[in-house]
Amino acid sequence: HSIANYQLMFRHLFFAKHVERMLVGTWLDHQVIKEYQSLRNTLGKTYFLRQRMLHFMQNFVYYMQFEVIEPNWHQMEKELLGREVADDTETDRPEGTRGCSKQRTVDDVLKRHKEFVQKTLNECLLSNRDLIRTLTKLMTTCLLFSDQMKLFMETTQIVSKG
Repeated sequence: HSIANYQLMFRHLFFAKHVERMLVGTWLDHQVIKEYQSLRNTLGKTYFLRQRMLHFMQNFVYYMQFEVIEPNWHQMEKELLGREVADDTETDRPEGTRGCSKQRTVDDVLKRHKEFVQKTLNECLLSNRDLIRTLTKLMTTCLLFSDQMKLFMETTQIVSKG
């Protein structure tokens, strides 16, 4: 069950990173187009749309990585080690055991891990099928836009100088 949840979480994260990367590629293409004044005015709305998509994707990826996964991981680590913030300064215990207040059983570890996975899935908006579908549609739309802009660049034979 945990493996399926990890697959969902990280496939979603990697898909979001892929979409972000494709939109960055579109941004680079737009930098080339800006050199052509006649196209610049015509394609102004695509610049705006690309920027909004890129802004959303960058913030969404940042949120999942640094506002959800990383803090939840650190919280789980802290709970498993029985560590309080002040315990990091302990010097009377051997290295590697500082901050450990009690022994943990395998069941304790599994329980904490399950809580971590569930909390992370919920906060990454992956516990509701409708939200997953909506996020996937948003990201797919971003990919379609990026693909169409790439096709435009290829068919108009606009290439980067350099």
